[in-house]
Amino acid sequence: MARRSRWVMVALILTGGGLFFLFTAGAASSDSPARVLVGSQPGNLEQAAYYYNRYHELAPDDLSGLKRLAAVCVALEDGGVEDESCRQGADRLRGEDETRAPAAVLWAEWLEQAAAAEPRYPAGQQLDNGWVFLGYDVDEERLVRGEMVDLLLYWAGPDSAIAGSEQDGWYRAGERWVQVLEDAQTLIPNGGFELGVEGESPAGFPEDIYDADPVTRRLVLDSRSGLRTDMALLDNTESYNKTSLISKYVPINPNALYLQASWIRSIEGNGRLGQRWKGKIKGGYPYSYTVTGVRADDWRHYAGVTGAPEGADSCQVWLLNYKSVGQVYFDNVIFVEIGSPGE
Repeated sequence: MARRSRWVMVALILTGGGLFFLFTAGAASSDSPARVLVGSQPGNLEQAAYYYNRYHELAPDDLSGLKRLAAVCVALEDGGVEDESCRQGADRLRGEDETRAPAAVLWAEWLEQAAAAEPRYPAGQQLDNGWVFLGYDVDEERLVRGEMVDLLLYWAGPDSAIAGSEQDGWYRAGERWVQVLEDAQTLIPNGGFELGVEGESPAGFPEDIYDADPVTRRLVLDSRSGLRTDMALLDNTESYNKTSLISKYVPINPNALYLQASWIRSIEGNGRLGQRWKGKIKGGYPYSYTVTGVRADDWRHYAGVTGAPEGADSCQVWLLNYKSVGQVYFDNVIFVEIGSPGE
């Protein structure tokens, strides 16, 4: 996990169909009054941050009750009114034409941007049900620290397919869908490898399926994207050409999909990122991979979604350096429960 000041985005929930209003706010300190969200950087919506911050000061306890925040509260704030007046003014104006309000205009502009913007973390994974997982946006540093954050996932579906309802966080943006998950949290502790070592392995990854010498799996301080960061290293040798870092089993929802991702770098190694499922599963405990054969000697981000086999009730994450005499580095490993489009 990189040691750096974080960037924050601002989010606002509008009523009237449960619309999410998303926009960038640039760099901010941890005491910013805005709710933290990371989005797809829709562009040219900086003014929305002004609207949000002014309203937050005027009526912080009424965020969910204001249908057109920008149109009402900025105008009232300019008139020097008090908090109660802002709330009363919002109530009076709820029935007005939504399409004429600045908030609705900005929302439409964000959807237009979201329809074409590249996700911060691309995937391009085809699912068996015809849906394509395009990628996602998230404040990765906060997520790997175990914090609850907002996660945006981008999907493309079959013609005329409906991913889900706005009530459940699904929004159509052009020919794609944006899924907004509030308070998402990784199930794997210490995916940023900042918590040191427990026993002979990095904290949170106590097992090694190959029983290799513990010296082959360790933490190092190195650079990724120009930033100094703690990371995990699987350092194979002639004697131990298969090494692993295996997380503890965590409970899972067998009806959900799971997002798995990591930064990986290989120096003459053979990296793999996957998972093993446990439960009342026919045929034993199967394993599967999000990515195999990672041999690139520069840092690259790998991500994908996976579903649990029938009967599974828990899962562990696998980080492997398989049949090589080289090194594989891992950083910012996540495993997050997400919804499934079209269900």
